[in-house]
Amino acid sequence: MAFEIIDENFVSADNIYFEEKGNDPFPIQRIKWLEKVFPMTIHTFKDLKKISDSESNYANKVITLQETNYVLTKCLIDQNIIKDIDEAPSIIKSLFKESVYNITLMYNWTIYKQIYKFDNDVLDMLCNDTDVNDIPVSIIKTNLPYSAFFIDNKFRSKYNDIEYRGCFVSLLPNHNDELELGLFFIENTRESNYLYCLVPLYLGDKTLNELMEERDSLFKVNSKNEDSLISIDLGNQILKLITYICSANSEIETVKVVVPDNTNSNKKKKSKKKTIQQNFIGYKMGNVIRKTKKVYEYEEKTNHSNKIHKPISPHMRRAHYHHFWTGKKNDPENRKLIVKFIPPLYINPTGKDTANIIPTVHQVKK
Repeated sequence: MAFEIIDENFVSADNIYFEEKGNDPFPIQRIKWLEKVFPMTIHTFKDLKKISDSESNYANKVITLQETNYVLTKCLIDQNIIKDIDEAPSIIKSLFKESVYNITLMYNWTIYKQIYKFDNDVLDMLCNDTDVNDIPVSIIKTNLPYSAFFIDNKFRSKYNDIEYRGCFVSLLPNHNDELELGLFFIENTRESNYLYCLVPLYLGDKTLNELMEERDSLFKVNSKNEDSLISIDLGNQILKLITYICSANSEIETVKVVVPDNTNSNKKKKSKKKTIQQNFIGYKMGNVIRKTKKVYEYEEKTNHSNKIHKPISPHMRRAHYHHFWTGKKNDPENRKLIVKFIPPLYINPTGKDTANIIPTVHQVKK
């Protein structure tokens, strides 16, 4: 939903449309814009920081939806915008619900300040040509490097023609202290609408495929609703990318970038700076994929035009994963799931296997 001007304290700006410009990372630009059109963000962020600084025992060091709900409600009441959220106008209720997701995932990003950016050809391979159906869900709970981050790529769903500008990802304990994965997608449009998706990680020892099937039933997802179909499709893409991030041999190169922290919530601290960690994924592998495809496209075309018949025609074996457990079964605390990415393997026109597309491995620095 795009913001509408309702109350100058709730939503207030001369131009409520988001425009990405300049060199600041996308999450920083988005937070600045949110503070401008939604002044309550400044107060809410400050109060959430008090909670995150004072509590040392909350799960995975993240703010929950319930905590944001409480803080935002209190802010709106203190500013005399509402007396009771249950009695507020429907448009306020709708904006309130979406703002809780919006603020929670963006605030959690500020705790870790992590950005992951995939090579576009690697992203396409992982989303469309790599199976993760039999990978246990526990890979996300145990191997995720950070509890919150932003995936800095553009996504599309097969159910509409809209481009989505990245995804905020965060682990989120629910009201029963059960772990869920929150996904927040932002349209790359003038209106900057968004979709959010919750993935339950507490459904026992399930595979990723079983997880999504049970999620749809648990949350009563309407398979005929377009927004539901889009969120499921986009959610499946993100789960595949997260699986690669969690794999033991993922290709990740890390660069730290220092940017001024001139958001409104820190405007009194003009000298303060933020260190953003940008993680570039699969760029060496992407270069190899592009070069190899050109070679085989050329050779296949040449063989066809010369009517050369080979015993094994050029083709590619799909990328996939192997997983195994280390540690004793009767010692669950020291038992660990290991997932390894097996890159695509090209079979050449002469019938000999080419080398796997294995990149240099760079460990993720925590």
